[in-house]
Amino acid sequence: MARVLIVDTGERIAEAEAALAAEGYAVRSVSPTLAGDIVDALENVTIVAYLMAGAAAAATHDEMLETVLLTVVDTGVRGFVYETPEPVVNRHVAHAIETWHLSVAELSPADDFAAELVAAVNRSIG
Repeated sequence: MARVLIVDTGERIAEAEAALAAEGYAVRSVSPTLAGDIVDALENVTIVAYLMAGAAAAATHDEMLETVLLTVVDTGVRGFVYETPEPVVNRHVAHAIETWHLSVAELSPADDFAAELVAAVNRSIG
């Protein structure tokens, strides 16, 4: 059973947890203020679902994301779901794919969030 860490600001965590648990994933979540909040939660995680597209702080998709990806490399994380706030590939995500061959599935904000999230998590462990 794969363990998924949901990283979200809080408003969709319950929906994401329910959708992934229904598919048989072990799920836990974090609503981070700092990158360290996420780093502290990475133990025994197989997939990180970084669902922060709606976050207002620019650092969420820059410094925080970079720190998380740099840390993920030295853990048991094998898949990363990145909810992108714009159609351009994030440079930190691109670097993780190219350099460490991290399996990344991008997720765009969608009408059917739960179904799209499950599909992205499944793709990330491909």
